[in-house]
Amino acid sequence: MKTILYLLFTTLFVGCADNSSYMTQSDFDMRFDDDFQTSNVVKSSDDIYDAYFFDTKNSKFYFESSKSKSSFDLLLSDTIQIALNKANEIDGRLNVTLYYTGSISLKSQIFNDAKAYFANSSDFNLQDSSLETKKIINRINARELDPFYVKSKNSFSEPVSTSDLIVFLSGTEERNRDKIRVSILNNKGVVLATKTHFEHNTDKGNLFIDVSVKYTDRPGFKKFKLKLFPVSQRSFSGIGSNNLSVTNVSFEQANEYCLRNNMQLSSPYIFENARKQKLIKKPNRGVTLEMISPLDSDDVDEPFLREGDYLELVDDYQSNYMLVFDWTTETYRIVFNSFKSSRLTFRCYKD
Repeated sequence: MKTILYLLFTTLFVGCADNSSYMTQSDFDMRFDDDFQTSNVVKSSDDIYDAYFFDTKNSKFYFESSKSKSSFDLLLSDTIQIALNKANEIDGRLNVTLYYTGSISLKSQIFNDAKAYFANSSDFNLQDSSLETKKIINRINARELDPFYVKSKNSFSEPVSTSDLIVFLSGTEERNRDKIRVSILNNKGVVLATKTHFEHNTDKGNLFIDVSVKYTDRPGFKKFKLKLFPVSQRSFSGIGSNNLSVTNVSFEQANEYCLRNNMQLSSPYIFENARKQKLIKKPNRGVTLEMISPLDSDDVDEPFLREGDYLELVDDYQSNYMLVFDWTTETYRIVFNSFKSSRLTFRCYKD
């Protein structure tokens, strides 16, 4: 039933894409949603419940890797540098408008990664469409302008004004790879630079890592197999990308998926031991939250419980909450299990 609804939803959007090949920010609301809506965070009075392990509280194991540039960052920076080398009349920060066209399943990652890139740069200012940029997009929609055709690869016969930039993004799913294209246009509609990047789109769903969790009630460790990557779009629904983590999934749907595939939703002690040993891979960059099964003090987690770990609430709440790990801050939150987000994904484990 989930697959049928997902296909219907996607078909409706693809139908819209057929009528207008190029989709603007107004066509798809790409704003970052709030990570934790007030109604989803478990509270006591005015206190938000943060969860933690006593020995790793405030520890960041993936901090250095989060600072490294992704292949998409490098694609953007290289294309922008080529564009700026061809332009002049650059004064102060440049205004940037983002547009996207192509695969529905790739749009969230590509658009959000581009948004994060420019938001973190002091050289650019993200803005909504100006009158000039809207005219250019209209020309592209009317097929009067090809955003990926550069007339001259070396220089222009006259100075190129660059007070605003249009960053035109495209994502296409091919058989075994994702094709990502970036084009930089100025506010006169001149294509300054364009580059293409390919990412292999292979199924990583069968990749597991061994995680050893120490017993607290007896000597020794127990080994589990945890998914190296979060569950992908294609693994979850049969469509979408193998490179992108599935999102907007409820706790019930995630748990059902794991059980249907003879696995279980990642538990606190298994996930935390994998994290502090840096054994697992982070979700793709646009996805910053990961769902963790609530503490099961009577079954799965009972042999590993340690005094000082804060992972649960009073009994009245236990059937209604789950843990969420924030990869940006490397912290845990206790939230209601109704919480869903375009940034939230999950992974499974097996004994």
